[in-house]
Amino acid sequence: MTTSGSSSSTPASQTSSTSFATLAKRYWLPTLLTVLAVIFIVQNTNDIGIHLFNRTLQAPAWIVYTVLVVGGFVIGAFAQRRRTKRRAGL
Repeated sequence: MTTSGSSSSTPASQTSSTSFATLAKRYWLPTLLTVLAVIFIVQNTNDIGIHLFNRTLQAPAWIVYTVLVVGGFVIGAFAQRRRTKRRAGL
């Protein structure tokens, strides 16, 4: 007796661990950089001076770094979206 499709079915636990392993391999560097950025932000809480257009602003360093990291994520997301659209031919 032959069962059709028995070789292609995988247990749910094996499928989820495989997808996690794939994600972990693909996103290990961004995850590591995010963790390092969070640690850096948490450890730097002093006020800093920001020089912009002949003005000096005082702000807590953690706010400045958080804004920079979030801005980097937004720019990266837009760049990824643009690259995906270009590959799709849109």
